[in-house]
Amino acid sequence: MSPEARIEDNVTLTGPCFIDAGVHVKSGASIGPYTVLGKQCHVEEDATVRGSIVWANGRIGREAVVDNAILGRHCHVGRAATVGAGAMLGDKSVVTDWSRTRG
Repeated sequence: MSPEARIEDNVTLTGPCFIDAGVHVKSGASIGPYTVLGKQCHVEEDATVRGSIVWANGRIGREAVVDNAILGRHCHVGRAATVGAGAMLGDKSVVTDWSRTRG
């Protein structure tokens, strides 16, 4: 974990995982094993990211779940959306609020 990352209280981190500089993980979020969060990613409250790669400048919305997926640069996953196992999103992709994707 980069010393330049900001991890709020009540965040669950389960390693191994990689958290790059400028990442902000908000309270109640869960970062699971084998997760990579690239530079400047934001993980909102109560979101879950596990077994996934989120490249630079990704934003994971409140209560969203990203599970065993790969997200390109500048991707946005909306509130309570689910990006399921095997999904691969290209740069600047958007998954709108309450949507679900699968690989």
